[in-house]
Amino acid sequence: MAELSGSRIAGLEQMRPVSNDFKVLSDLFPLWQKEGVSTALELFCGAGKFVRLLRDCGFTVHGTEPETDLAIESQRDGASVFPYSVSDFHKFDDGQFDLVGMVCIDRSLEDKIELIVESGLRICSKIFFYSFLVGSCGQRVLDTIDKLDVDIVVRKHNEVEGVSLIKI
Repeated sequence: MAELSGSRIAGLEQMRPVSNDFKVLSDLFPLWQKEGVSTALELFCGAGKFVRLLRDCGFTVHGTEPETDLAIESQRDGASVFPYSVSDFHKFDDGQFDLVGMVCIDRSLEDKIELIVESGLRICSKIFFYSFLVGSCGQRVLDTIDKLDVDIVVRKHNEVEGVSLIKI
């Protein structure tokens, strides 16, 4: 992945008024760059906005989105999105992506959080992250990670921004 140059940061900064995703990226990029992250997967990427932001910043990135309309919308400008639901995550290899994350998971997936987290941790090789989870999803993610006895090297959590990083 290329180092974030001033022009790339400026490009992301221009998105700030319309999207809080820049804040998430600006907080996470230094760690990702330090860890040598180059491949990323966003689970339940919706219309693919975060996938495109990551791609535009130099990552090789993919997304998953089970809702057909959203998956089609996310693919319009060439974003790589798998039409996968939780039951399809077994198709990914162990450690296939350096980074696996979830942004804006809503209550409709609350009963699947344990399976999502288990799958996400299995298919990531370096960092698992999540942010802006609705309802009790955030706490359920933390509880699941604790229960799984994952070998965590670094754990950061910011309640205000709703961002957590788990370095494996």
